[in-house]
Amino acid sequence: MSYAAFLLILFLKPPNRLFAAWTRPDGDKRPAVLVAVLVGAFSGLLFVPWFTDYFGLTEAADPVFRTVLPALVVWFLVLTAAYRSRVLERALGLGSLTGAGRAPAA
Repeated sequence: MSYAAFLLILFLKPPNRLFAAWTRPDGDKRPAVLVAVLVGAFSGLLFVPWFTDYFGLTEAADPVFRTVLPALVVWFLVLTAAYRSRVLERALGLGSLTGAGRAPAA
């Protein structure tokens, strides 16, 4: 969950087109630096036993990273595809609210 939350920062303030699924990239690299620092610090602290015990986290183990990191990549790809193809807007019928195809008010 923490890694997914870190990745969401890049969706909110996309530094480049890779993360710009629902908005334009603004070119600001600070969110990417923040995410890199958070991922590095969190990953490093997973190897400190008192940190994992205090916060109730699973210790850094090879099976955890072999499961979590590929799942995070799949989640990123699915979320990006859903945003770019506007799946949620079409499912909720919000496409007609943009003004396209509506008759002018009399």
